[in-house]
Amino acid sequence: MRQALARLAKRLARLRLVSAERDLIERLDRVLVLEGSLRFAATSAPSAESARRLVRALERAAPELAHGLRVLEDDRPALLRRTHPLVAKALERAPAPLALAFSWRRGERAPPAKIARLAIGPLLGYPRCCVRFEEARRARIVRAEAQGMLDTWQPGSALDVVVAIEAREPFLADDAGDEEARLARLRRFPFVSFVPCPRCCERGARSPAGRDDARRRALARELSPALEHRIERVRGRHLTM
Repeated sequence: MRQALARLAKRLARLRLVSAERDLIERLDRVLVLEGSLRFAATSAPSAESARRLVRALERAAPELAHGLRVLEDDRPALLRRTHPLVAKALERAPAPLALAFSWRRGERAPPAKIARLAIGPLLGYPRCCVRFEEARRARIVRAEAQGMLDTWQPGSALDVVVAIEAREPFLADDAGDEEARLARLRRFPFVSFVPCPRCCERGARSPAGRDDARRRALARELSPALEHRIERVRGRHLTM
């Protein structure tokens, strides 16, 4: 099995998925799927067509796994319906669905054809505490951006918002994401494929994120000491995403 994992890692090392930094973890996810400790791996893409190209590339690079496209509906209208109904109506007219290239073990159950945005973290095996924290953070950002659209554009209708969105007109919004703290948490556990929550960072190695980080680090080291060092260097010390 270890030889099969090493062969897959070597082939995936030549595949570009997202970025030089993110690809290190996206590839490791696929190795973990083949190993059996991870059920699904998924890589996001800017469009469904981009995700389809990723699926085709993964089929060539990792034929021992199954791959497929899943498109998640834009959940921002639901997040904004009560607080920012005008922007919610606009986003219903101009949604931005999330396209994902999924991988799973051949012969095992494929991911659901329809996946809710809030279900993606648990489906990918992320700790529930980290999922809850990150989704709450994302909801704050969505609401801050909606308020920024209203304050900056002063729209009179949902159509005005749609036109401004499609024209990529700039708008000012409060910083609700605390990006500096988020980057620090990503650096704390560089081998995980999710954003660790503050509680996991406080608890360290005994936390769900800490245990996952240790397991993934050990596999990376077993596959290649150079891979472990590269992930540690790029994600743990010089993360700029």
